[in-house]
Amino acid sequence: MAKGHRRFEPMEAFGQFVGGENGTTPWVDGPLTLAARYGLPCIINEYDRISADRAIVFNDVFEGRSFPIPGKSGEVVSPQPGFRVVITANTNLVEDLTGNYGTANTHDVSILERIVALYIGYPSDQTEITLLEKELEEFSDDLLAYWFDQEGIKLSTPQGMKAGSAISRSEFIEGCIQVSRKIRAQSKDGGNTSDSALERTMSTRILRKWARNSVAQAGAPEKLGLSALHLSLKKYLSSLATESTRIALHQAVETVFGVGEVVKP
Repeated sequence: MAKGHRRFEPMEAFGQFVGGENGTTPWVDGPLTLAARYGLPCIINEYDRISADRAIVFNDVFEGRSFPIPGKSGEVVSPQPGFRVVITANTNLVEDLTGNYGTANTHDVSILERIVALYIGYPSDQTEITLLEKELEEFSDDLLAYWFDQEGIKLSTPQGMKAGSAISRSEFIEGCIQVSRKIRAQSKDGGNTSDSALERTMSTRILRKWARNSVAQAGAPEKLGLSALHLSLKKYLSSLATESTRIALHQAVETVFGVGEVVKP
């Protein structure tokens, strides 16, 4: 795998001469060249961070044919069957639709015509449920029941409204998923194009950290009189957002779990 960034050099993907023993300078293949030689896939992560004038070097690679190795006197590599190049980007390489990726670059049509675009959205609800089950498995049911009571959680379930320790582990996890859905639906990253769209969203990464840290702070309602759900949300998301977005994020939590930032005795 190679990593894209603004000062990216071709040698980071293709390889370079390095200092060796006895004054020698042997050539060391980079990840892309190695993948081509052995018929393996190669990932270039954060491709849209590479400046357009430095990315042109990949044109022949993306064409799917033999390509010269930059810096190695014209040596050409003929990719073996199985070789693929996958690039990842937070933008469509033309524009940042969300305004959240200020270091991304616009790329030439010569690149765009050589690649196939795949949009990767959020994982399915079931996948995220499985991830949250894993995140919370170290916490006992007794701890969850204690926290649900102290937090004053009220949650709408298929069996009706439930409160406190009457809420099961799986129902709490489903509530976390509901919060993430609400936030994503309001966010620019989620495709909301309104003027009031949120500039931040709840990614799967943040969802996992938020749920886990909320339970880890189970003592906060009793000791501090503060909601662990909201404290954790501030820690991982809302404190790094605009004020209007911060308010919307906490409203999403309160709407689903019926808990404000301050826990009433």
